Amino acid sequence: MKQKIFSVLIGVASLPSFAVTVGGIDFNYLNGALPTDTLSYSLKGKPLTNISNVGAQLPTDVLTNIYSMLPEGQYVNTAFVDSNLLSNIVIKDESELDETFVTATANVTFLNEGAGYRNTLGYFVFDADNPPQSIADISQHTIIFPNCSKPGEGEMSQGDRMELGIDLQPGQALGFFVIPNGWGWEGNLGNIVNLGPWNTPFYSVPALNPEADEINEHNVVFYDAQNEFFVIGFDDQHRSQGDNDFNDLLFSVEVTPSYAVQGVNENGSVDSGTYQLLQQTDTSVTNTSYYPSQSGYATLAFEDKWPEMGDYDFNDVVIKYRMSQTFNNQNKMIELVIDYQLAATGASFHNGFAIQIPDVDTSAVTSAVMTYNGEEVSSNFLEATNKLNMKLLDDNNTFDEAYDVARELANTSCQFYRTMPSCIEPAMDFFKVILTFDPNQMPSTVSLPPFDPYIYALDGQYHGPYGTRNWEAHLKQFSGSELFDSGLFGQVDDATQTPNYFINTNQFPWAINITSDWKHPQESVDIRNAYPKFADWVTSSGEQEKSWYLLENATKTKLYEQE
Repeated sequence: MKQKIFSVLIGVASLPSFAVTVGGIDFNYLNGALPTDTLSYSLKGKPLTNISNVGAQLPTDVLTNIYSMLPEGQYVNTAFVDSNLLSNIVIKDESELDETFVTATANVTFLNEGAGYRNTLGYFVFDADNPPQSIADISQHTIIFPNCSKPGEGEMSQGDRMELGIDLQPGQALGFFVIPNGWGWEGNLGNIVNLGPWNTPFYSVPALNPEADEINEHNVVFYDAQNEFFVIGFDDQHRSQGDNDFNDLLFSVEVTPSYAVQGVNENGSVDSGTYQLLQQTDTSVTNTSYYPSQSGYATLAFEDKWPEMGDYDFNDVVIKYRMSQTFNNQNKMIELVIDYQLAATGASFHNGFAIQIPDVDTSAVTSAVMTYNGEEVSSNFLEATNKLNMKLLDDNNTFDEAYDVARELANTSCQFYRTMPSCIEPAMDFFKVILTFDPNQMPSTVSLPPFDPYIYALDGQYHGPYGTRNWEAHLKQFSGSELFDSGLFGQVDDATQTPNYFINTNQFPWAINITSDWKHPQESVDIRNAYPKFADWVTSSGEQEKSWYLLENATKTKLYEQE
């Protein structure tokens, strides 16, 4: 912890030491001059030093691309302000960067504004693992552009750029703030008149903003993979009062090297759940997004006794997987590839494994192929449902190879596959599913991976007293597929209450998703004994013990694979 705080101080050490206090907040200025310096600011608040204009080098369609996603006067697409996406520029941890990386640099370029206010733009740096919980937690506010208005309310032009002059280190995050009407009607030179109509800046850290949690986001971040910069759009009014179009102030952020940013890969692809991709006018452009990352795997683990708690060992079905999505220039998904492996099955019930994409119709699929070791296994694994449902493991059809291979690999004296420490079986190879889609039938945005993965009871097989194919167990944010019997909610240990499903009275789920490779518990070992911090993570709604699943936090003797 001390090391990261020290890094933040180093990162801002080169900035000017003086500060101007407005509304109880101390502001520094990026160009190193006092706001009253007539040589450093124009009368309308534009910096005159340490500024350049790169308008001629910007893509000619950059604003067209932005406004195609943030139309004037239209409420922002809520998928762009999803809390699962990043709203700040986050530098990867040291372990994710190669040994040649030292620090990253950044510049900010004004693109456009659509505001009635004369807004002020600034930035701050913080520890990504410990974001500020209050405005007072921000060590330094630095103003970039005192007045972000174009002529005649100001003098800003598209392409006006300033280097931030900071060295961003691993684990740091670059955040931004807008003071609504900060330069105001009486502003001059670089002077900030006040903190605006709501007496506060609006921040890229939602928790610092004055609204309720449901509407406290004030910016979107898009990544332009073709030009390797970020586009940020801010809304400059209280969310309960404005048009919520998030285009009141538009600027780009260029980080060097770009791959130092969390979720950005060296080949230009991005990891899903980090940044929304910017649309392009060039119809030949495609972008690729990976989940959980380009090289990593995520893990799904299920308990199959729902609505009973069972032994709670979370090894009844364990799936290791990675997804890649290809998008066209309009950000419509045109291909989905899923690599997955049955990592363990410690169940006497016959379970199927499926993934539903609730916002995609089955009719949008133009081809669907499943392979194992490069050989086609099946092209008939889609459920006959309106919404896309993929049966990825099903013991009753032509692609039961997963269970067959698992049984072949399993020691014949062992009851289950890869759950008993006395039965160490090799892992099976990966399956691959490739789906292509008709973009004309695809929605403008698709929910984020892992979508809606679940297990279900196989027809014709005993699965306890709760039905056959109509029995399912999902992650807690999902309520079941079209084939699920919702009448099972509320029985035995289940305490489902919208919007949380498949949980008991203490919030404990029957399905979990972990964004890394994970060591599952041994047969009949309660996950709370194998991972002692799991319970606190669950009961805090994920706010505490976020690293509960790491091997260093496990009781290793209770895991199937102890190393």
